[in-house]
Amino acid sequence: MANAYHYMNSFDNKLAAEFKGILSQGFDPRQIPNLHLMLDAADARTIIKDGSGKVSKWLDKSGQSNHATQSDTAKQPTYVTSGINGKPALKSDGNDRILNFNHPIAVGYPFTIFVVLKADILTTDPTTGSSLNAALAFGEATSAVSTFSIRQDRDTPDKLRTTAYGGGGIFNSGNDDAVLATAIYDGTNINTYKNGSLIDSDIADSTGMLLTGGYLFNDDTSGQRSFIGWISDVLIYAGALSDEQRSQVEQFLIQKQAIL
Repeated sequence: MANAYHYMNSFDNKLAAEFKGILSQGFDPRQIPNLHLMLDAADARTIIKDGSGKVSKWLDKSGQSNHATQSDTAKQPTYVTSGINGKPALKSDGNDRILNFNHPIAVGYPFTIFVVLKADILTTDPTTGSSLNAALAFGEATSAVSTFSIRQDRDTPDKLRTTAYGGGGIFNSGNDDAVLATAIYDGTNINTYKNGSLIDSDIADSTGMLLTGGYLFNDDTSGQRSFIGWISDVLIYAGALSDEQRSQVEQFLIQKQAIL
């Protein structure tokens, strides 16, 4: 525990130097300004877990210290080395798994979000009659006017959708393929992309919205609803990225995770 504590406390100070050369021959998402959250399951040094693989902390590589944490062992997701296309990921079985992180974006302000995830459609929902819930959420994921969420539909875990400020759309339905979901809110519209292709654009309205914390695998509005599946990467930028910037990040993640 002492070693883990020392590492977590020194991680932020060393982050820039530690990872500067990882992708020195290619693109690094941290080259784009205003990155506020970067969770990377492929970097085992950022996963704090016990001997059973239960994750208590997923360290943020953005330098903003928006680490995802869970002190309650009963609610911790599991780290697996072969989760998405044979690559590392965090897994939730749907049984009240949740990681919390500091929300990096103010209500109504533009943001860009990238998430690599895969629905587990073979695992039965352990909470009969529940709504399968958020892979990622700010606010209440089950609400049609949630601040933001990427979630599964009730009784159709293969259907994944974005919802933000009353807008958003389905980006995956009918299969359990690993996918890259991108959502960009520019202050007026919410655009949803699947594997780099625009699939939905809606006018969004943040009027009256409340900002709660950030959540992975649940939205923290119920102790019995969690996403069932795997997450390997989460990136959140303050501001709406340009098409060129968005494409750079998307191609990086698609190649990294061997998404078809």
